[in-house]
Amino acid sequence: MPARPIDREQLAELRAVIEEHWGWAWRGRDAIAAQYARHKHGDMWGWADRDPRYALVREWFERHPEVETVLDFGCGTGYYAGRLANDLGRRWVCVDIDAGALAWGERYRQDGRIREPERVTFLEGAADDDFSAYAPVDCLFVGETLEHLLDPTEAIDALERWVRPGGRVLITTPYGPWEYQSYHTYPVRAHLWEYDQHDLQDLFGRKAKVSITATPAGTAQNLDEPCGWYLVEYEVQPDRPTGRIDMERKFRLQRPRQTVSAMLVVGPGAEETLRWTLNSLRHVADEVVLVDTGMTPAARQIGEEFGAKFVPGDPPTVAGFETPRNQGFAACRMDWVLWIDTDEKLIRPDAVQKYLRENMFNGYGIRQHHFACDTTFKPDMPVRLFRRRPYQGKTMRWYGMIHEHPELGLNEGPGPTIILSDVHIPHLGYLIEDGRRQRFDRNYPLLLRDIEKYPERLLQKHFIMRDNMLLVMYEMQQNGGRVTPEVRRRCEETIALYRQYFLGKPTYVGTDSLQYYSQACHVLGIGAEVAFTVAAAKTDVRPEPPTVYRFATAEDLEKELAWRGREVIAPFVNEWW
Repeated sequence: MPARPIDREQLAELRAVIEEHWGWAWRGRDAIAAQYARHKHGDMWGWADRDPRYALVREWFERHPEVETVLDFGCGTGYYAGRLANDLGRRWVCVDIDAGALAWGERYRQDGRIREPERVTFLEGAADDDFSAYAPVDCLFVGETLEHLLDPTEAIDALERWVRPGGRVLITTPYGPWEYQSYHTYPVRAHLWEYDQHDLQDLFGRKAKVSITATPAGTAQNLDEPCGWYLVEYEVQPDRPTGRIDMERKFRLQRPRQTVSAMLVVGPGAEETLRWTLNSLRHVADEVVLVDTGMTPAARQIGEEFGAKFVPGDPPTVAGFETPRNQGFAACRMDWVLWIDTDEKLIRPDAVQKYLRENMFNGYGIRQHHFACDTTFKPDMPVRLFRRRPYQGKTMRWYGMIHEHPELGLNEGPGPTIILSDVHIPHLGYLIEDGRRQRFDRNYPLLLRDIEKYPERLLQKHFIMRDNMLLVMYEMQQNGGRVTPEVRRRCEETIALYRQYFLGKPTYVGTDSLQYYSQACHVLGIGAEVAFTVAAAKTDVRPEPPTVYRFATAEDLEKELAWRGREVIAPFVNEWW
């Protein structure tokens, strides 16, 4: 696939973010020390009791009684060294660039928690400092520090100078998005690398007696990605220098997930649920685009808290709902666009991450659940997440003054899509049935304008059928179940629309339209109920349980079964089989 053209504005913004959060790493020792001075340090002494890494490290030192002296580089507050000195003895030279962390180590020495304080020495320093006064040591311990080093190769080679030949190196380093989980609560960045097995093999694979193992520690809650630690150990030999990471391979394999623009149309009163919606997008959306169609100051303040970009939009009840959707889409810049309303939220946003990759799909359908106190609704499955780039030379846009939906062209649908099984959108707009019925009064003028603008729009016909049958149900509930002339008119219109636009014709709208045709036949008491299912397989076909629909005529049934039969058998009778 050809590379996407560089968006220089986005590139400049990305560089600014990198400079803001990680620029300290290449501005020298003083800048690095100043960055770590920003960290909030606390008493970590008791943390060892619930830190699985501590248990692993202690077990390693127990297996190596020959290790009498340890250079603990990146010791932090020193609680590892202090606890290990109490439990196992040995002598520890603890080095860190962070004076604030080291102050806690000295406190442990002075308040008696380190029972033999002469066993532990704390030094402020960096990898290229001279530690010859304490050399040679039996072991170099680099615990949760490798990921902080701008050049791990140079740092490890410099530190190995102080280890005797045949001495040991023990390294622990995390994998998975550990630091990301605090990005929104703790603004000080520290990690420069996330290593995988390939990286560690590049760095240490040629060392003597090397061992690289992984210990899982669960899953990052926000991203549904595994987290854990690597343990690296090897023997120091002068002729075995540290390797360098193959960055071309790393970039090729690591490929970060693609980016998402979350786009919302925001009008009056949206502040009641807007924060609820935006909170659900926090770990998915790389940018938030709010189309302002009458936002209150309170809603705008909420958007600003989430770093949203504001776009002026035309009121949907005047210009049609397609207009502000398309105005917002024009301002989106990420790989994917997620459109969602302010009375909705994204459920299982962590599950979305794995779908943001290159594949054959141009969009994802997400089940939309309409919650109500006094009735039930079947979920809708609109395409809510789609690629921003053109597909086969065509760009998505919304069609529809009402019941709008993104398509590559009128009645062309959004291209190849699939329904996501583990992501959902709840909708609070129809909490009571009366509220839903009131929407018809708002929607009806827009529906008439939609018919005038798009006389052959399939999705519009689908929703006319749906609304017809909802209004039929409402009227019959009030009149004792009588088929009035208006009920008959709506049912006959629904049957006619299905025959003209959907019968025998597979469309991206799916099979939901058939249920309204069937309902209309049932209300009018015409035709008969038919139970059927259509399935195909090369061998051992296992059909779903049959569904019951009512058909007005045998001809209608034959046409319906014919196209369904063609659809299910087509994959098995082509050249590939």
